[in-house]
Amino acid sequence: MQMDYTESLALLLLVLATDLLLRRNYAGLMLVLVFLSLCRPILIPFAFMGAGHGLVLLRRGVTDARWLTPILVSVCVALAGVWPVTAGYLSGEPNVYLNAMASWAAPGEPRSWAAMAINYGAPGWILMAILTLTLVWAAARLVPRAFPVELRAWMVAYPLYIAIATYMSGSIVRYLIFGFPAAVMFSPLASKGPKGIFVLGIMGIAGFALGIYWITHFVGGDAGPIP
Repeated sequence: MQMDYTESLALLLLVLATDLLLRRNYAGLMLVLVFLSLCRPILIPFAFMGAGHGLVLLRRGVTDARWLTPILVSVCVALAGVWPVTAGYLSGEPNVYLNAMASWAAPGEPRSWAAMAINYGAPGWILMAILTLTLVWAAARLVPRAFPVELRAWMVAYPLYIAIATYMSGSIVRYLIFGFPAAVMFSPLASKGPKGIFVLGIMGIAGFALGIYWITHFVGGDAGPIP
C-alpha cells in the first residue's frame, strides 16, 4: 500500500518552527516540533539549529541560554524517537521502523552515503572531512552577513544528516527540499539585473532536467517521468 508523502506539510512545519525559534516563541515551537516529528525524521538536524540559537543568545548576554539550549537540544533528540516508538507500538513490532528503513538497501549494500565512503578507508574519511569543511565554509562565507546563525547551522547539519542517514534513491529529490536555506547563496545573482536573472533561470531549468533524469533512471517503473 502506498502512503502519502509528507514533505509539503513537513516543509511548512519546518518553516513555522524556524520562525518561532527566531522569535523566541518557545511554547509554540514545542507544539510545532511535536507535529514535525510525526511528519519527517528531521529533528536531529533541527537540534543543531537549537544549539546555534543558544550560541546567539549567549553572545547577546542572555543568561537563560545556559539552561534553554540544553532543553531545546534534548527536546529535539527526544522527539526524534516519537515516530519509531509510535510505529513500534501500533504495529506490535518494536523494531519495525528500523527494519523498514533497512529494507531499502539490498543485502550487503552500505546503509548510507557516509557508510559507503567509510568503506573505502582513509580516502572515505578524508572525503567526509572535506564535505564537512566545505559546508562550514559555505555557511560562513557564501551567505549574507545578516543570515541567522540558526539557518547557517541547518545548512551544515542537514546535508551531513542526509549523508549519514540515507543512500542513493529517487527519494533524495524529496529530502533535498528541506535544504532550501542554502538557496540564499545564490541571492546575489538576483541583484545583478537581467544577466543574474538569466543565470538563475538556467540553473532552474538545469535543476528541473536533472530531477526528471534522476527520477526516470533511479526510481524505476513504467509510469514515466510524471507518474
